[in-house]
Amino acid sequence: MISNSTLMPTADGSKRAIVHFEVTNDSFRKVAASLGSRFNIVVVDARTGQVVLDSHQPQRIGAP
Repeated sequence: MISNSTLMPTADGSKRAIVHFEVTNDSFRKVAASLGSRFNIVVVDARTGQVVLDSHQPQRIGAP
């Protein structure tokens, strides 16, 4: 699961809101599969360079 959130100011600046959404790892694989083999979706940790998700590789059972 990849979690995303961003601060959304209101028009008058008096209040703020937070928009939060989560994207499951499997949704990346489904998108890649729907596009055929033309694309491979890879999510990489910017800090370590480690591949977090590769749409061509199934997630290991019990993997975080």
